Amino acid sequence: MSEFVGRGPGNRPYSYPDTPKGGGLAALARNFASGPGDVTAITQAGIQVPWGSIDVPASPPTNQDVPITPRVSGEIVVRAALGVQNTSGNPAVVIVEVQVNGVSVLVPLHEEFTVPANNGGEETNGFVEVPILTKIVLAVGTTVNIQIRVLALTAAVLSLTTDNSTLEIEEVLPSTG
Repeated sequence: MSEFVGRGPGNRPYSYPDTPKGGGLAALARNFASGPGDVTAITQAGIQVPWGSIDVPASPPTNQDVPITPRVSGEIVVRAALGVQNTSGNPAVVIVEVQVNGVSVLVPLHEEFTVPANNGGEETNGFVEVPILTKIVLAVGTTVNIQIRVLALTAAVLSLTTDNSTLEIEEVLPSTG
């Protein structure tokens, strides 16, 4: 970053940094997705979440890829919430992974969440909102696709519910301490 130098009160010199890349916080990259558009079965082989809506789609457009091109720092925060439904009478486990261009990142790698059993009551309807929060570092100026991969540990009793999942990816400035 460059800096602006001038004179303050009493003709004392002062300086402060210019805004990053001349754009301030508006220069930071971000993207958002929500969905899926339909109930989607989660298999033991795993699926990438098929987003129903992506603010800035990939090129060529796919419904799993949410692109981002870091502009300033390359530090990306990934926040997601996945609506998962269990249709069985027993608890089931879903595994969640954040991927960059189809390759799982180390944190969270193989994060497991237990989805409660569906006993028919309103409080035990087998639904859970799975939270995801991680930070990754990417090359500035290079477009990558972010995906969320989910796997079921048991037979096909888990699904992503319609329009209950979101993904927000956002570039942030480095921590200064």
